[in-house]
Amino acid sequence: GINAELILDAGEDENSLIISDVADNIANVGRMTSSQLTGFSNGAINYVATAGNFLGGVDIRLGSGGNDISVESIAVNAPTTLHSGTGKDQITVEDNAGTLHAFDSSLIVDGQAGINTLTISDAADNSNNINGVLTENSLTGLGMVGIAYQNISLLDIMLGGGNDVFHVINTHQQRTKLNTAAGTAEINIDSVSGLTTIIAGKEVDTFNVGLTTAIESAFSGVLNLEGGESGDQYNVNIASKGNSLINILENGVKGSDELNITGTNNTDHFLLRREFVALLNADDKVERINYTNTIETLKIDSLDGDDYFTVDDNSALTEVNTGKGKDSV
Repeated sequence: GINAELILDAGEDENSLIISDVADNIANVGRMTSSQLTGFSNGAINYVATAGNFLGGVDIRLGSGGNDISVESIAVNAPTTLHSGTGKDQITVEDNAGTLHAFDSSLIVDGQAGINTLTISDAADNSNNINGVLTENSLTGLGMVGIAYQNISLLDIMLGGGNDVFHVINTHQQRTKLNTAAGTAEINIDSVSGLTTIIAGKEVDTFNVGLTTAIESAFSGVLNLEGGESGDQYNVNIASKGNSLINILENGVKGSDELNITGTNNTDHFLLRREFVALLNADDKVERINYTNTIETLKIDSLDGDDYFTVDDNSALTEVNTGKGKDSV
């Protein structure tokens, strides 16, 4: 093993670096920066490419003991891959300032096997980020090049205190948690594939759920939306085909919280009961939206088509717009 400090200088040109600890079955707590790896040997491993770069890649391979590693920076021209090992690992991506601004090349996080948690934090960033994008295997924007991830059980993302616009194209099939923190936030959610929870801060926030062009529900995972103290707006587009479950867990104690549901130009069958709205689709499939009694206003626009509404009960001031067509309430 490495028993004393090691300094590597790759010199000029495009270089590659592989640091391997794969035979280590001890749980380690370590730290990785753009030029140093500590915690996985008795001495720090320092690396630099004087007058050159690591465009060939930096590849860190950890052991099976269950690792806790903080990734604090990635150098320019040094695409980095972290294999966290086959144990139960905790990976935290955040620079010393509490943002993601020190990640100047791409980062790939591979949890490999085990139950792994990846925490990505931009919590101290008070700038307005309008280009954050999450997919089932990547996160981009937020002042960094981008992070790709795989074999992760829980993905935990913290946004900063600015007024942010964030786009969820999709989530992975495991658990995802997104906390928007302080500042106003607009969260646009196209689809989710696993249990996904989005928690808003104290300011007025807007959730836009589903695409108006969807021909079938893209929400194969459960989506939880948790509003904060102020008046939040939840805009949900249903597809009139397939299954979905959306839970709106509004915690607001001031302001007016509003749930707006938009149907399709096809024939939509709505069922309204206390604290939920369901769209009854073909083949016994249901798009269901649960909401807490802290929602003050519920508005449903079924658009065109011959639509049906069954209103058994409600728990908010309710407005129904049936649009064109032969509708039944």
